[in-house]
Amino acid sequence: MAYLALIAGANGLGVYAWDDRLDKKTGWHTKEHPEDMAVLRAGIQELKSLESVLLIPNSERKALFTPRNSALHAAVKESGGKTYLLVASDSRREEEGSLAVDGLSDAVAVCLADGRSKESIHIKGGKAPLKLPALSAAVYEIK
Repeated sequence: MAYLALIAGANGLGVYAWDDRLDKKTGWHTKEHPEDMAVLRAGIQELKSLESVLLIPNSERKALFTPRNSALHAAVKESGGKTYLLVASDSRREEEGSLAVDGLSDAVAVCLADGRSKESIHIKGGKAPLKLPALSAAVYEIK
């Protein structure tokens, strides 16, 4: 969800725990779910390590998937002569599409971080086939 917010243009993120509820006897409580807290800590650590990239405002350049797929999201960020690509899927199954970025015909996007592998994206002829696993996100630097 953090990556979806950043792709949509958010310039900050917040995390809130419901553990300060008045009735603490029932429901989900953080201390009872250490595995979920480990996932949250890892996610926050990744976001923190990429903070200088993630807080760059989204570029006017568009990154679009064809065929149109409402589960796939992308944004371009540019700063200091560097271009970055954020992609995410909010689907509970693998999704695929062809990604095109305004003004790019041939390039390689090198993965800076994601939850699976460090694969690069190869943009040829203005398009790059891309498969995103369920509920995944990745950040790339375009070279």
